Amino acid sequence: IATVASDADEEEIIDQLIDRFGEIPRDTMNLITISRIRSMAEKLSITRIHDEGSKVIFNFAQENGLRAKSLSALYAKY
Repeated sequence: IATVASDADEEEIIDQLIDRFGEIPRDTMNLITISRIRSMAEKLSITRIHDEGSKVIFNFAQENGLRAKSLSALYAKY
């Protein structure tokens, strides 16, 4: 589960788990989702994701490839 880095990886893990164990528990699906989020965050130079009340805070590495316009577009989409 810790190696999930793409949609294909996620689908493969899910298929393997279903084949071996049947229906996947919600907690296991959450772990798969968290692994996928970590992979995406690493690609975007995000060093930490946490919540403050009703807000989700993203901390970026000092050196990252994102520009203000890209961040603004991401904010608007999500």
